[in-house]
Amino acid sequence: NVKAIQNALKIQETLLSYHVGNTSISIFIFQKDKFEIQRIPISAYFQDTIIQFFNLCSDVPKSNDAQEMFATIGFQLYKTLFEKIQANLTKNVLIVPDAYLCYLPFEAMLSQPIPKENIDRMGNFPFLIEQYNIRYSNSASLLPYFQTQPLPQNNGKLLAFAPSFKGEKDFLELAFNQEEVKNISPFFDAKIMLDKTATLHEFETQNADYQILHLSTHAKSDNENSDLSFVTFSRDSITKERNLDIAGIYKQHLKAELIVLSACETAIGQHYRGEGLFSISRAFQAAGARSVVASLWNVNDQQTPKLMKFFYRQLQQQRPKSEALWIAKKTYLETASHSLAHPFYWAGFSLIGDDAPIQQSLPIRCWVFIRTTCTDFFNPFSL
Repeated sequence: NVKAIQNALKIQETLLSYHVGNTSISIFIFQKDKFEIQRIPISAYFQDTIIQFFNLCSDVPKSNDAQEMFATIGFQLYKTLFEKIQANLTKNVLIVPDAYLCYLPFEAMLSQPIPKENIDRMGNFPFLIEQYNIRYSNSASLLPYFQTQPLPQNNGKLLAFAPSFKGEKDFLELAFNQEEVKNISPFFDAKIMLDKTATLHEFETQNADYQILHLSTHAKSDNENSDLSFVTFSRDSITKERNLDIAGIYKQHLKAELIVLSACETAIGQHYRGEGLFSISRAFQAAGARSVVASLWNVNDQQTPKLMKFFYRQLQQQRPKSEALWIAKKTYLETASHSLAHPFYWAGFSLIGDDAPIQQSLPIRCWVFIRTTCTDFFNPFSL
């Protein structure tokens, strides 16, 4: 329903719904007073290019050759996917990706070529994030849906989990996850669960009441069988259970306005043609969360607390969620060295879903944040 989508858009907002074919990509472009379709030819190797760019973004470059490859492909993808439609774009862009485009961090593309002599000055790269506030949705039809649904009734508080994995064989230690939840707790009325108190039992018995849930933990995403994906907590001393799998997530009854999945591969999952990605983030949305912040790759444990602190500061100021994350990323880039400005440290995080700000009335409404080491997040439905 084109008209319903247009009515739901803000004046300075554009929705781009990408549909991947064998030889071309169709882009459905929605604006408040305009609708058009653009078709872009692609080569037989275009998917390989996307995956190569994903691999370059999701790890720290080991050489100048890797930096050069990133710059070359980043500008090439911009010219293919964005340049043709850029002239009439608004500042705020909502993207509905399809197929392998779910692996593309659009904001890490480059709007200009990089001279070879500047290849080691990544802090000065013309990332697309400098021009556009980009967020994502699983389906274009969800935009008008959220506008017709009332906000859930919750206690207006933040619930944050940071389990300890020190000395464990199955999971690497997260040296900075407790720092992360402590950094964000002053911005909202928060309850934080650390170490042995950050159990699956505590999460399942408390999550329905909260507006914000922040899980700074490990998770695992299985791209071949989504049923095997899970988020993990501290082991319960009585039940010994610690993993919340996809089936378990679907059984939750959330009233959260936001879930943040902040860790390894939180934006990928098992893909079904015509159905999208079946992921942990999709499961949390199905369980009632209006929005999810998730990551495409294994995020850096040391830099993430800085980004999250910037993010929560903006949320507290009642900015739209995507704008809060946009400003947080740009603030991070302004303060980072050239080496730490690489997309690995910031571009993996994306907002999916409802963009409404958190209203700071009393009681404060609550969001759900999930930080993990492996999770899923995209789930593009058909238009």
